Amino acid sequence: MVDFLGIVSGKISTNSFSFTAQGKVKKFDYIKLYHEEAGFVLCQVNDLSNENNVITCNCEVIGYKDNEGLLKVPKTTISSGIEIYKADDEFIKKILGLDKDEGVYLGVLDNYSSIKVKIDSKKLITKHLAVLAKTGAGKSYTLGVIVEELLEQGIPIVIIDPHGEYSSLKYPNDNLMELEKMKDFDVSPKGYMDKIVEYSPDITVNPEAIPLSININSLSAHEISMLTPIKIGGTQLGILYNAISEAKKDNLEYDLSEIRTKIDEVNSNAKYGLYSCIDFLDNLGIFSKNPVNVESLVNHGKATLINLKGVDPEVQKIIVAKLCSDLFEKRKKSLIPPLFLIVEEAHNFCPERSFGESPSSYILRNIASEGRKFGLGLGVVTQRPARIDKNVLSQCNTQIIHKVTNPNDIKAIASSAENLNINVINDIPNIAIGTALIIGASSRPLIASIRVKKSLHGGKSVSFKTELEDADEKKIKLARKTIEPVRQIKQEKQIKTEPVQEKKQIMPEKIIIPKEPAIINESVISKKEESKDIINIDIINLNNSNKLIPVYLAKVLQGTKEYSLLINETATKILNIKNNELKEAEIYGNFSPKSKSVIDIIVSKGQTNIAYLFNVLNYSFQDLDYIIKDLTNKEVITVINGKILPKYDYSLFGFNHPIETNEVDSKIFSKDIDNSKNAKKFLESLNLNVSNLKKVYIR
Repeated sequence: MVDFLGIVSGKISTNSFSFTAQGKVKKFDYIKLYHEEAGFVLCQVNDLSNENNVITCNCEVIGYKDNEGLLKVPKTTISSGIEIYKADDEFIKKILGLDKDEGVYLGVLDNYSSIKVKIDSKKLITKHLAVLAKTGAGKSYTLGVIVEELLEQGIPIVIIDPHGEYSSLKYPNDNLMELEKMKDFDVSPKGYMDKIVEYSPDITVNPEAIPLSININSLSAHEISMLTPIKIGGTQLGILYNAISEAKKDNLEYDLSEIRTKIDEVNSNAKYGLYSCIDFLDNLGIFSKNPVNVESLVNHGKATLINLKGVDPEVQKIIVAKLCSDLFEKRKKSLIPPLFLIVEEAHNFCPERSFGESPSSYILRNIASEGRKFGLGLGVVTQRPARIDKNVLSQCNTQIIHKVTNPNDIKAIASSAENLNINVINDIPNIAIGTALIIGASSRPLIASIRVKKSLHGGKSVSFKTELEDADEKKIKLARKTIEPVRQIKQEKQIKTEPVQEKKQIMPEKIIIPKEPAIINESVISKKEESKDIINIDIINLNNSNKLIPVYLAKVLQGTKEYSLLINETATKILNIKNNELKEAEIYGNFSPKSKSVIDIIVSKGQTNIAYLFNVLNYSFQDLDYIIKDLTNKEVITVINGKILPKYDYSLFGFNHPIETNEVDSKIFSKDIDNSKNAKKFLESLNLNVSNLKKVYIR
């Protein structure tokens, strides 16, 4: 029996009409009515209003199928007074094109559990995909569903996975709540262990992955310039191009050091800016003479995960840029089969131009605009649609949109998607978890309930409560393992020995190490007394107080100069006696705050390079270049083959005061801290050779 809902009334156009509900009607319900020329026409309720308990339904005309199976909208209006009925499932499937058995099974039409929503896999891949949602709204889950479907159809997939979320595809779903829902979607648990291959640049964080590295000799001068944040001018690009060409003549398997050697041979000041580029790339640690063959990443019926969990975001961008570029070039030459490339957190890898550029921006734009010609499909996933390159987003003809609340993100979706009316756009912030607005599965946007995953979901947010409970449970188990054997030993001893009086347990005294250098009152130092262990200490007498301040006196060699220096007890500063007062040596007092920050890092590390400084300090390359040159000219640092080393004449603070030897009670210094090893390391970090080191006291 067909449910009667009301009759057409009010204002009518070829695209819309309204009626007063005489039955149960919900927003986005599908309805049908008879048109004199077209026959039965499918329509949808877009909005409801209630005035004095009279419900008015505003509807949109979807259309009918002509003799050729094409969806059309009647060219004349619907007659007033025509009866309206609830649309049956078969009619909905026919008009919306959901009556196909093949395709990527995403879920069921919202409120119509018997109507499966499937997307043609060829259309999905060749016309690109965007999955858009705010954090926690289900975008990774939906993409997991899509990956499962594509794997079962034998389509090769490469997934850029910044957070390691997709490794769980290997295992069957064991979530009890989801297992109960599986029968509603006609699916069952399944793992894809034999279809998942995982690579990672950092196998310490991802131990199950195959090591991933890139071959530097496959990079052109232009690609190298695109991979570094340092801007390279035309002259420098020419020098780099020639250096690579010369290195290639000598050795086809050349590396960064050989490129540097060829740059050294160039007689031009422009070459110095290139050293920082080479240092930057070398510091990344992702280049190898035995890289992964890109062709091995694409296999029929398998998904290759590029697991970038634990990898620095800037390094991630360089890896993505190189891999995507290689995949595109190989596909254009038909050296690899057609594939689907998925990029998670796509707003980081191809940001909208107003938010800056990424090394991977250029290639992802190219794949979005030209990839379909060569059988390279692109899927982008993001929680910030407004921050992803608008040209990339607009090329994605299939869009799956979960809940989005940011007004800028909604505006970006509205400008990139097709066939979205204002009512649907306004409803995007209200999309329930587990449902999605799908554009591209049909000629009309659909709202669907996403099916349950067959495999385990790995994109859940961290539960602080659960992790704390797990940590507490681990502590309890560890305590039990420790206590039980002890308890058992005690019980055995009680059986074997006579009972003894229990002694009160004496806890060891807690020792507190002072943050500041220890100061000792001189009044405790006296002449030799009986029953006291006497030791000799060296005192530098400034006659400023009756307190003793412990320091280290080091004999050092710098080049041909030999002199002595005072170091504070915590082994972090050189001290200087000036005007008969002990002060911290003002080594870099006349430099700007930026220069001091650079010096502090160089001194603390002992050796570094401009790429490291660039990453840590976030200064512009121009500022860093100026500071390095200024410090070099002032002989504060030295630069050798791209390595930056501290260089300073510390003899300016050389120590030459007289030292007295005193006899004191050794018990007074029983808690004195021995930090001599750290003091020696500190001096060696300044490129000073230490020949002798001892503790002395300043009075």
